Amino acid sequence: MPVDSNGSASQCAVHTQVLVKRYGKTPALQGLTVDLPTGRSVALVGVNGAGKTTFLKTMAGLVSASSGSISVLGRKPDLDDIAHTRAVSYLGQRHPLYGFLNVRDTLRLGSELNRSWRTEFASSAANLFRLPPTKRVKSLSGGQHSQLALVIALSKGSPVILLDEPMASLDPLARSLARDLVVNVRGEASLVVVSSHIVGELEEMCDYLVLLSNGQVILAGTFSDLLDAWERGPIYLEGTQRSATRRPDATSSLESLVTAVLLEERAAADPFLQTPVGDR
Repeated sequence: MPVDSNGSASQCAVHTQVLVKRYGKTPALQGLTVDLPTGRSVALVGVNGAGKTTFLKTMAGLVSASSGSISVLGRKPDLDDIAHTRAVSYLGQRHPLYGFLNVRDTLRLGSELNRSWRTEFASSAANLFRLPPTKRVKSLSGGQHSQLALVIALSKGSPVILLDEPMASLDPLARSLARDLVVNVRGEASLVVVSSHIVGELEEMCDYLVLLSNGQVILAGTFSDLLDAWERGPIYLEGTQRSATRRPDATSSLESLVTAVLLEERAAADPFLQTPVGDR
């Protein structure tokens, strides 16, 4: 079970039970079972192919589970359910915006399509990124396009916000501004989930970790509880007999913990890494 001193299965925004998603014969989620507590900002972490994007799309209702169950705020994700589409704001790695609209009209369209739209926030966020209001979307740089898409996702006013690699194409300054915006909205949302390969920036935006490997949750809990447990001894990986131990020279940080767990996962899957260097 997740390491969480406050949450419980009855106080969760997202609940999954043995969730499976296959693309043809290829499994993306393999019996994923997890509760994402209400009021948390979740860092979704894992190596490429771990199932992060599929999990986010399943929560958003963009893909259907092959088996198992999932609920978001007590409802099955369904794009035909207006209550669900209003409750969830999803930002994928691709940002399909209308290229013929300018920035100002894009935000205006967002306000017309979303009854919980945060007008003042959207205007302030666009100004923070210095997005040119009269410039057409198709003329924006790649980074500006990503900034506008993030502004829209955060301005929708949904209680559940799902962000898949939102910082990937942003420069250092824009990344810092984007982190501030996410922190600004997380106190008002029921749940924020952010995936990223840069664990350090997740530490600034989130307070709860979900670590995926091969489509399953192997570690989940609050940052503070996980780090406290890691200081005391080995961290045991869910659904396995394996554990990750902190090296004496390792820093006591979330990034060090995640790296240790992922190295343990890699070593378990690769016999070469299990052999001492001197014996190879």
